[in-house]
Amino acid sequence: MLPVGRRLPSELGRPDVRAGILRALQQAYEENQDRHDPEVGDDALTFGIHLWKSGAWFLAQELAGLPGVTTAVVNQSLEVRVGRCRLRLHKLGDAESDDPERSFPRHVGPAARLGRVQQLRLEFDLPQEEYLDWVIGHYGSPDEGLRAIRLQAVGSERSLDGTIAQWEAIETLFDVGVPGVSMNQVREVDSGVVVVPEPKVTPRRSDLRDITDAPA
Repeated sequence: MLPVGRRLPSELGRPDVRAGILRALQQAYEENQDRHDPEVGDDALTFGIHLWKSGAWFLAQELAGLPGVTTAVVNQSLEVRVGRCRLRLHKLGDAESDDPERSFPRHVGPAARLGRVQQLRLEFDLPQEEYLDWVIGHYGSPDEGLRAIRLQAVGSERSLDGTIAQWEAIETLFDVGVPGVSMNQVREVDSGVVVVPEPKVTPRRSDLRDITDAPA
């Protein structure tokens, strides 16, 4: 749940965008788990580098063609634009239990240059803040795979070294410890279209009489 006074932009609530993010990161983790080999020197650093590259690759593939969505590689970092929103992809932890409030990119980079916010006035004249720049934060390891994905809003707070020091809002898309969306369900989503099974209908007696008495 977002903090009071903080508003998730409608663009980031789109089922097709959220499903595309989930599918892309699940595929990136699966591919990199398969090729991760400590016997030839692979470690957490190489796993993170591979995720950085392939995560951007799969994300661009998944989001290509969605209305109102564009992707571009800027200075070797993928920038995703969904309507008014900008998103950057970062690995922020190893497990779903890592505190997202204290998990930040470990370097000054493109995410640190984000931070747009829109002030809104809604009914009853209550102020609302709508953050437009977000990090797609993923959490996982070569042993456990993908554990969580969270959208984390970037504001103006920075540490002395220029890195992000505070998240303005956090929206969880996937967490293995929380019942909800499973990866099998996500793979079945196609551009936001959900197939609903045919309902079972049992005719009432009055319905049968109406059918029998109807003129030929």
